[in-house]
Amino acid sequence: MEITEEKKELLLSLNPLEIIDKNCEGTLISLEEHLGMPINIEVHRQNTTKEHQNFKTSSHMSRIIVELKTIGMHYRTINSASHVENLDYGLKLLLQDLTNAYSKGLLTKEQYFGTRKLISEYILDELLDDIKKDFLIGYQDIPQYDMIFLLYEFCYRSPVHQGVYNLKGNDIRRTVLGRVELSTMNKYQDYKFNIDNIENQLLDAITNFTYNVKDIHNIIFEQKEVLYRLSLLNEVYFNFEHFLSVMIKIFRMTDESIEKRRITKKQQYLARVFTELDIKHTIDFRLISKEIEKRCIESSSKYLSLLEQDDKQTINLVDIFLKIVDMRNSLHSNGQANKDVDTFDIGHIHFNKVEKDKQFSSMAMHQLVILLLISSYSMELIIEKLSTLTNINGIDYNEPHKSNHLKQLFYSK
Repeated sequence: MEITEEKKELLLSLNPLEIIDKNCEGTLISLEEHLGMPINIEVHRQNTTKEHQNFKTSSHMSRIIVELKTIGMHYRTINSASHVENLDYGLKLLLQDLTNAYSKGLLTKEQYFGTRKLISEYILDELLDDIKKDFLIGYQDIPQYDMIFLLYEFCYRSPVHQGVYNLKGNDIRRTVLGRVELSTMNKYQDYKFNIDNIENQLLDAITNFTYNVKDIHNIIFEQKEVLYRLSLLNEVYFNFEHFLSVMIKIFRMTDESIEKRRITKKQQYLARVFTELDIKHTIDFRLISKEIEKRCIESSSKYLSLLEQDDKQTINLVDIFLKIVDMRNSLHSNGQANKDVDTFDIGHIHFNKVEKDKQFSSMAMHQLVILLLISSYSMELIIEKLSTLTNINGIDYNEPHKSNHLKQLFYSK
């Protein structure tokens, strides 16, 4: 239908509540023409006005909600979307109309986002409150981005990046921690953006997908949080694995012709490198705890308190790395553990016992971050030891070892 200048001028003069009103009125008229009969709207106000809402607007929105339910009831059948709730489908149609009008210049930016804000505050307010309370919020109500920032800051202030070993930017001994830095900073920024943009994400999903709003909540927010954790685990783990495999290859730390020097599984990488470089497998966690306290000066005090350790606590660095490997391997079996893992603690963080073929329960962000941090520390020990050696297995160790990833980037330009 062609929009006249007069009608366009009228639309541009409406406030958000009037825009929704006019849209529902027009949709109901079209629906009546389609059905060939009038539609009666009966409103029995049941919802109460909340603190953030205006009473007059809330009363008006009560009628609009009934109208949206009526519109949704008819059009979900007409459009073969009977699996969607009446209100949810009516809201979808409203948001589609608003988006279409905005794209055609029939609504100003202020009108468009003002109308969406009205929908958030008077129709989706309870759902949004639930999302904001839970989305990307972890153990003891600590935001997950705060936990990720601690891992970022730990690597950012590493001696490797402070010029202690005089490593060039493309040296794999430097990039192994640089990649953790980059991954965690990207995740940190993405988490913050997603939290700040919750309302728009929900409204866009309702507009673009034909789901019940509760299903959208699960898909967009609950599942996204799971994917974020898996992404962080994958990125950092493969980075460590790549570094260890390069060290093993360069310094011939394996020999297929000698049984005791064979490596049959990637799980053996860290143990082999530690053994070849004469690095102890165990360490008092207090040393790492003090290093965390020294480096992570801008991180969450609440999360830092969980990592404090005053009494001696011996941990096995290789075992910690194997915990990460077990977590990562469980991704291939829908979160099921490949073997039994005994219960243990790091600082004040508890890791539940895991049974083979059962769900891996210790993969929350507060647990994952400390494991990745300890393994980052293990990589630092390797780099520190390499800085003291000139010959390993008969191989002179003088030249920097460039990251293959950066070589490929250079040659692709």
